[in-house]
Amino acid sequence: MSTAVQAASAGRRRQYLLFAVGDIRCYLELTRLDSVVPWATLLPAEEDGVAGWLDYCGARIPVFDLAQKILGESTSRTLGSRILLLKCNGRHVGALASEAFSIGDEEDVTTSAMERLDPCEVLAGALARLP
Repeated sequence: MSTAVQAASAGRRRQYLLFAVGDIRCYLELTRLDSVVPWATLLPAEEDGVAGWLDYCGARIPVFDLAQKILGESTSRTLGSRILLLKCNGRHVGALASEAFSIGDEEDVTTSAMERLDPCEVLAGALARLP
C-alpha cells in the first residue's frame, strides 16, 4: 500500500477514494486500494477483457477497463485518467478509471450521491479466466 494511502487510511473514520467511471461518480474504501497511478503505456494483451498489462515495480499486472465492463465503452485517455491498483483474491489487478478526484469521508460519499463500486466485484468473472 502506498504511503499516501496508508496515511489517509490511518485515521479512525472510514475514508474513500472518489473516482469516476465514465459519467458515474463512484467511491471505494481506501483499505481496498494499494495505489493510484497515472495512465501508463500498457503492454498488449491477448486475454479476453484485459485492456493491457502494466509493468509496475517489476511485476506484470493485468489492467481492465471499468468503463468497458460497466458501460460498454472504452475509457478515454485524459490527464485525469488513472489506474487503480488493487489486490483481488490475492492477485494484483489494475482498473482504469476516467478520473480520480480525491479522498473523502462518509459525508462526502452521502452528500454527493456517489455509487459504491468495488472493481474486484465487477471484474470477478474476467479474473477467473486469467491463467
